[in-house]
Amino acid sequence: VGTSGPTFDYIKVFSPTLLSIDGYARTVVSALMLSGERFTDYVFNENHSYELCEDPYAPQTRFPNGRLKVRIESGACREVNRRLVGNPKVDFTSYDYLVPLVFDFDEVETSSLVSTIENLDYFNVEPDQEFVLPGGLDSSAYPLCDDLPGITSQSDAPVFARLTDGSWIQWDPKLKLELNTIDSPVIDGGGEINFLTEGKTKCMNAPRNFWNEDSCVFSTDENACSLSSSAQRADVILDYDNIIRFFQLTEGSKDSTTRYVYAILGLVVDDSPCNLETSRWELLANTNCANPSNLMEETKNTFIQLLSDSGENPFVRDIQVGNEFCDTTGFNPAQIEVQVDGNCFKHVHPAHLSVFDMTDWSYSDAHPGNMQAEANGHEHPIRKWAENKTDEHPGWYLIYPSSHPSDPSFNHPISRWDTYRSKLDYIGRLGDTVQFRDLPNSLRAHEIATYYGVPLETLGPGVLVCGSFDEVPNDPSLGSIFDLRSPYQRTTFGGNFEQQREVVWSTIVLFEDDQLCQRMAWALAQILVVVAGSVMTEPFVGYYDIMVRNCFGNYRDVLREISYSPLMAEHLSYLDSRSHAYVYESNGQVTYADENFAREIMQLFTIGLVWLNQDGTPKLDANGKQIEVYSNEDIMSFARAWTGFRKYQDRGNIENEQACSTCNRQDPMFIDKDRRDVFPKSDLLGGYIGDRYPLCVDLPDKMFLRKGAKYRFLGSNPLPELMEDNDKFATNPTIKRMILDSGSGLYKKLYNNGVYLNTVILSNNYDCFLDECEVDTVRVVNVEGLYYEYVRPACVEQSFYNGAKKLVKNRTGNAPNTCANPRLPTAMEACCPLDASISRIKATRNYIYDGERMTYGRANKNCVSIGRKLCDFEAIDSSIIPEFKTGYHWTAAKCSIEIKIDQEGHVAIVYNIENRRGDQALHISEESLNYFKVYWESNEYPNRFNNCGNASGCTALSGGGCQCETAVAEGAVFFSKPSSADEILSTLLIGSMNPEVFDDGTFIKQKEAEFTVYLKNGVYDSDTVFEVVDDMSRTFFMKNAFSRVKVVGGNFYFRNAPHFMSMIADSKPYGIGETTRRDAEYETEAVLDHYFYHPNVAPFLCIHFIKRFGISNPSPRYVEKCAVAFHNGTYSSGSHSYGSGLYGDLSALIASIALDREARTPVLDADPAHGSLREPILKVIGFMRALKFEQDPRVPTTKLIFMNEKIGQMAHSFETVFSFFSSDHIPNNGPLHFASLTSPESAKLEMPLTIGLLNGIFSLVKYGLSGCNNGFGMNSGSGSCKDDGLYEKAIGALRFGPVTVSSRVTSSSDDAEQRSDNGSVRVASRDLSLGESKRSSQWVGMRFTNIQVPKKAIVIGAYIEFEVDEIDKKATSLSIRGEPVDNPSEFSTENYNISNRLLTNAMVSWDDIPAWEKISDKHKTPDLSHIIQELVDRSGWVLGNSVVLIINGTGTRVAEAWDGDPKNAPLLVVTYSTDDESAPTGRSTSEIIDNLATLLTAGRLNTERKEHILEAVKSTGGDVQAGLRLAEQLVVTTPEFHTTSLSAPSGENRQKQRAQSSSTDEYKSIVYLYFDGGCDSFNMLAPYSCPDIIDPVSGKTSNTYDKYLAIREHVALTSKISLEIDASDSSQPCTSFGIHPNLPTLRDLYNERSALFVANAGLLLKPVDKTNYREQTPTQLFSHNTLSRETKQVDLNEEISGTGVLGRLNDALAEFGYSTSMFSISGSTITLAGQPGVTPPQSVLRRTGLDSFNSEPSSMNMKDTIKKLNNVTNKDYGFMSETWAYGLYEAMDQHSALYDALDQVSLSQSFPATNLGNQLSTVAELIQTHTQRGTNRDLFYVSLGGFDTHADVGPALAARFDEVDGALSAFVNEMKAQGLWAQTTLVQFSDFARTLSPNSGNGTDHGWGQNVFIMGGSLNGGKIMGNYPDEFSEKSSIGLSRGRLIPTTPWDAIWNGIAQWCGVTTESDLDKILPMRKNFPPTHLFNISDLYT
Repeated sequence: VGTSGPTFDYIKVFSPTLLSIDGYARTVVSALMLSGERFTDYVFNENHSYELCEDPYAPQTRFPNGRLKVRIESGACREVNRRLVGNPKVDFTSYDYLVPLVFDFDEVETSSLVSTIENLDYFNVEPDQEFVLPGGLDSSAYPLCDDLPGITSQSDAPVFARLTDGSWIQWDPKLKLELNTIDSPVIDGGGEINFLTEGKTKCMNAPRNFWNEDSCVFSTDENACSLSSSAQRADVILDYDNIIRFFQLTEGSKDSTTRYVYAILGLVVDDSPCNLETSRWELLANTNCANPSNLMEETKNTFIQLLSDSGENPFVRDIQVGNEFCDTTGFNPAQIEVQVDGNCFKHVHPAHLSVFDMTDWSYSDAHPGNMQAEANGHEHPIRKWAENKTDEHPGWYLIYPSSHPSDPSFNHPISRWDTYRSKLDYIGRLGDTVQFRDLPNSLRAHEIATYYGVPLETLGPGVLVCGSFDEVPNDPSLGSIFDLRSPYQRTTFGGNFEQQREVVWSTIVLFEDDQLCQRMAWALAQILVVVAGSVMTEPFVGYYDIMVRNCFGNYRDVLREISYSPLMAEHLSYLDSRSHAYVYESNGQVTYADENFAREIMQLFTIGLVWLNQDGTPKLDANGKQIEVYSNEDIMSFARAWTGFRKYQDRGNIENEQACSTCNRQDPMFIDKDRRDVFPKSDLLGGYIGDRYPLCVDLPDKMFLRKGAKYRFLGSNPLPELMEDNDKFATNPTIKRMILDSGSGLYKKLYNNGVYLNTVILSNNYDCFLDECEVDTVRVVNVEGLYYEYVRPACVEQSFYNGAKKLVKNRTGNAPNTCANPRLPTAMEACCPLDASISRIKATRNYIYDGERMTYGRANKNCVSIGRKLCDFEAIDSSIIPEFKTGYHWTAAKCSIEIKIDQEGHVAIVYNIENRRGDQALHISEESLNYFKVYWESNEYPNRFNNCGNASGCTALSGGGCQCETAVAEGAVFFSKPSSADEILSTLLIGSMNPEVFDDGTFIKQKEAEFTVYLKNGVYDSDTVFEVVDDMSRTFFMKNAFSRVKVVGGNFYFRNAPHFMSMIADSKPYGIGETTRRDAEYETEAVLDHYFYHPNVAPFLCIHFIKRFGISNPSPRYVEKCAVAFHNGTYSSGSHSYGSGLYGDLSALIASIALDREARTPVLDADPAHGSLREPILKVIGFMRALKFEQDPRVPTTKLIFMNEKIGQMAHSFETVFSFFSSDHIPNNGPLHFASLTSPESAKLEMPLTIGLLNGIFSLVKYGLSGCNNGFGMNSGSGSCKDDGLYEKAIGALRFGPVTVSSRVTSSSDDAEQRSDNGSVRVASRDLSLGESKRSSQWVGMRFTNIQVPKKAIVIGAYIEFEVDEIDKKATSLSIRGEPVDNPSEFSTENYNISNRLLTNAMVSWDDIPAWEKISDKHKTPDLSHIIQELVDRSGWVLGNSVVLIINGTGTRVAEAWDGDPKNAPLLVVTYSTDDESAPTGRSTSEIIDNLATLLTAGRLNTERKEHILEAVKSTGGDVQAGLRLAEQLVVTTPEFHTTSLSAPSGENRQKQRAQSSSTDEYKSIVYLYFDGGCDSFNMLAPYSCPDIIDPVSGKTSNTYDKYLAIREHVALTSKISLEIDASDSSQPCTSFGIHPNLPTLRDLYNERSALFVANAGLLLKPVDKTNYREQTPTQLFSHNTLSRETKQVDLNEEISGTGVLGRLNDALAEFGYSTSMFSISGSTITLAGQPGVTPPQSVLRRTGLDSFNSEPSSMNMKDTIKKLNNVTNKDYGFMSETWAYGLYEAMDQHSALYDALDQVSLSQSFPATNLGNQLSTVAELIQTHTQRGTNRDLFYVSLGGFDTHADVGPALAARFDEVDGALSAFVNEMKAQGLWAQTTLVQFSDFARTLSPNSGNGTDHGWGQNVFIMGGSLNGGKIMGNYPDEFSEKSSIGLSRGRLIPTTPWDAIWNGIAQWCGVTTESDLDKILPMRKNFPPTHLFNISDLYT
């Protein structure tokens, strides 16, 4: 069908008309036309395909014939005439020859059809629209079955069936999902389906992971398939043919999007190669230059030298001039040619002949030219090169139209390329060879992989098949409720997808019994937040299932699962994060690991920001300040541990919205070892990740045979999964394998009598046997033709060691040299002749199995055994050993390990390699920038200030650091018994293997009181091992040894740093190193352990969980009790004990929370500080459960829509990682504010959300779950929104107390008339004559279906409602009876079909019926409850049965029938109860209110409030159900419902805050625009033209722009694309600056002098530099929530606690006599928080305006009653209750004041329909009403998110700025139109700027100092204020790591001038507004004259 939806091809074959879908007949209709008078003459075009443009509707009450909308030729969406055609049924009567595939069902099959549900939203669909045939068809009875394909494809011809009554149905093939769970994986992995569909259905075998590792099944099925373990290392040469082939392989593919890949031509170079960081040169074949440039000799020599060493690419070369001499002044950059030997090189654009995947540029909305071409019928400017390739344009390149060949108006400036290039996936240069695995995700498609021989799947017997959690099959008999997102076919229109996951959640939490588990899962989900970046269902439901699955499990398991989750990695941007080394070696870019997840997993998921005591109180330093847990340096270190995470390739049986091979969001990720950072990572406790782990060099000999050795079953696949071998090892017949002999003990253990276990762990040591004795280790062992991978235990290497040896790859001149520890089995042998003096030595091999790794000693021994030796060889003899069998090989050459030391004391490793030939691996070369932290003794180290310590082994580096030789010293720590276990754990850092794995007698065991000692030599020495158990029950084996590194020739030492990953990395393209996925996983586990066992975790989590379970301010005692339970893993209460006894047990944690006295003691309810406000969504769910919400059985799921927008909360609807509210939120007003008590949920007490919550609940009570009056549902029913208890528009309703249900006659055969004289029956009458017709007395029968009354119900009342069809006044008396049949049939035309039916004993007389005087009036029968009760009491009655009621009598009343008006056909209304006490006679109104109080407020509802409710209920006039509905609504407005504390009215009426007097002062407004997330403002304002400055020390010339480019690398905002603004009058380091090209409005305003910038501004307490900023800035820097809050408060010392800068300004203005208002259009904000009671609080509006409140109240005085219920509360009672009551009162008043005013506004400008556009539109509307509101000072807050650009900063920032520019442009123009531009100031802020250096995801991380802008009509603009930095590195006094800059201008400077402009002029008042202002000299502050004219 295609991604655009199904299309109809209409073909006029004769009259009638045949409709076909995609060429196949669908039905025949008698006529076809569009709806509407304008289209009466429209003729359907048989040559046009009509695309469906909306969901088609099945026949239903509103659309009896269904509805169909199609897109006609003009593109307009038009409805097919619904009366004549609608959505036509399948019908080929008389035309069956048009459909060859037809089954004729017999009576058995026809009667077996079961009607099912097809639609989630609409239950009023006519029945029998879709069926299931439960038993299927007997193929032996239908030969046609043999003609059908075994697997149905989308393109197959449709199959139809003809039923016995002549009606037609079409087979609807449903997607079939397989059972593929952890415990029951598909036995063939989906291989049979994969085979039958020719690979279109992908293998569904889940990747093996920590979920399923022990439950995978060995499959011997011939069709078994699995995801390949291939390393995907196939070479892809970017030549002409292969570039075209990307398009050819994907064109028309159903599995992949067509890819448009090109080399780029036509780019014009306009800058000198001397100025470019990297310049590109095209090789003009092997020829001499026709016109070589006459360059200066020194410059020419520079180019010649660099080009000579620039590689072997046959088309282009890249060089970096660096510090070499270069001057091309006077030469055109595009015409420079240089002759190098016999080749001519021409200077070209840096992207010339670069190859890009330009598919994203080919979409209509991605490039303006695409839409223009499509509109004008021209060739597509991007696709044409591949689609229409010719000899002239062969399809492998695209010419960028710098100079358009036909129309100069289409010329593209180079700046456009520079702007949009970041949106394209770069592949390489023409002529480069890249690995398949390194292609962009979009190009690693199945078709491309197959072509290049990269196996994505393994087929055949002998594979392991694995499943995943809850991967269950669908059940078609349950109906088509949910849809799957697919890149291939759209089957759902509109925005339904993102609501599906919410539907799953709401249905489960409403109706399942495991409520405590669900609450735990909900709490976990609010801590471990994932923000949805996709509309998919399955991955998000799967992520939430992590919480459900582990609700009472262990938090450590949760941490692992969320850390490996693709959704988490996408959200927190560590997906595909790559190490600095990987990126630098790949493309020369200097980047760093993405810091996002490393920060948030600590701050939000485990540890928090400050050190905590176990009772949750913060630890304080000697000065009483809180102590930060970690620094930005720690985050940088941990960020390196989150590199390498990648998604698995997609597979079958799971949802996928993209067509790519690596889009698997369901399965846990894997770690790409090549992208993983290999260097040591410092931890949070003064050590390293890897401390306490054994050293790999200390593993016992032949560890693979010892106790604890682990083996992992591979089945028939010989390739390891956790290590890597060459792919050819799988199939090459010459491979020597490690085959275990049957006499081996290891063989017997693994063979296990033919029962192969997935995981085998040796339980004791085994002697070696045969070949096992001749190897140091094994990799994969062959056991009777099947394979096991040896998984070496977790161990670490030390970064520094003595005696290093050189390693080389085969052909040392081409491959990199590196070094290794000779004691480790990390390389292969290479044996040379004993006479090794020959210049070109060819080595041979001597080994046991291919791929064998060995120690240096073993390698030498193997060579000696064949009469050879190790040497420094030239190559392996390929005639003996093919190259793919080689790897890194030991040589006899030596290495020494040196360090580069930066000015912070961090070190980078440099290997000094003896006799180095060829390259050196970059990550350990002198070019290395892989610095890591080391712990220098006394914190002293060589640096430029101490002349590198005067150490003889050190030399000074030009960049300011030192490079030094090192030596390692090792020895014992304890020489006698330590005093305690604590002393051992605090002193020793190196771990050991359990001594039991060593040979018997190796150690002597001594048991001490607190530990066990293992002595190896009878004395305490460095071989001694201590066994210690810590306070978290972890057992450690610690080696009694130290290892420290000395700087040679100096007195400097640091401890030796451990690391998990080998530094012997892969080299491209020659082979495989020693980095492994195994070690990456070990390191990840160690990192997670470090977080998990941190002392902060228990109190941190306990505080969060307690707050989520109803106590906002837990006592320290309560927190400590919980922390102890978490720590001990158990909690006891009475005789019951909970928990496993393991640290981190969540069942112990929740037991300690729920069963503690602080949660259960009623006396605490009276504590005013106790309890909490309830979460909005929990209030809704709790309300629905308490009042017995029941879903209509025809709609089995509960859909709550737009809940996040309406109430501020919904599952899967988090807007940021900080969840819905901050756990430490303190309200801006009220008793909680004054007591400094937290109330997280009060952050959602915003006026729109409060109104939305009550509107939704009121609607639920009155109308059921529907969309009526802003309800929580959607209008799915057939009736209208009436508060009558019938719920006609609802898909479910509350069933508390008496329940009212209704059923209307729903078909022609459900109402009928029968004449008494002849018994004839009419079933299609347009009216019903009750009593007598004109011809005869008659019987009238009515059948009401699906009566939702349960068995044993007590029927309280019942009636039929008729609509008058004819006026009649004659006397009429009727009798009414029922038909006593369990489920009576519909009426037929058979004579006497009505009167011959059985009749109930119960009969109701309807006598003296009043006259029916008005058509369409409604009239009800008398009470029919006795009749209905008799029917319900029948033994066969079941819920959903039908009821027939029969009327006869004298006189006449004519009512509407179904055939006359379906919407007003007879309606049966039944009221029932399942409990005698619910009947009106069973309870008084006050008792019902008491019951409601118990259910909804846990009995806390105050007596006085009950009386108010009772009084209101009495006003309903005795209608019990109406009174009940009113009571339910009123109870939910009370403080007791919204909080968990007691409340009592004080008797005092709540007063409005004092009205501010109107003023005649000039109106002014301030708009605070916040860029949420941390704007990369150095790409908003960047250097452009900057003068050169000579460094007085080095004498080198540099300028700010060059420095900017150097640190920003590829994410820089270059002068080529930025919008230049003049800054010559601004005292900045540049004469002009560049504004981001997507901000032209800002540029224009700057040039108009209506805008200015403030450079490098930020939050400061006082002026600081890098020496003192930590101590002098008392906040958690670089943290989103902290910096965001502090930026809005501007009061670091909390001198006016809980207030914001605009709130304080508002207070001051009010005291000056101004009439002020404050508005937030982006949620409640601390920015606008003033001192309580001084001025009215901020008004919060949604960006889309206001909804009406309770527009149809259930009583006349309902609003007054609500206010009465929320009057001032007693001060001795709940603070939480007063917070709600005050908030509701204010919300109602604010709503009342604003709703009408905004309703009258009309703006002159059209604002863009974007987030910010809508917000500023609302601001403009409010400004327009300022006169009506009587204000002359308005303060506004608006915000825009999406600035947390940890990934892809270029396109992300472009998109954000595009939205900003459109919104600002409209706002400025509107203010000018209102004449208020001069009275308006808009000022922009953000959390912080970002690092100037990029990370490996092309993003940037958290910084500090930022550039901001101010705009307004009275500004003295056109200048840049503050101090733009002229140095961005750590050389600067304000430069921190990675270009994080300390601000030089405080926020106070900006606000000082703005406050003066607004009317505050006295120093004392300015100091109140800006408490930190006094800390800055006057020269640091801006005055009004600085900012304004």
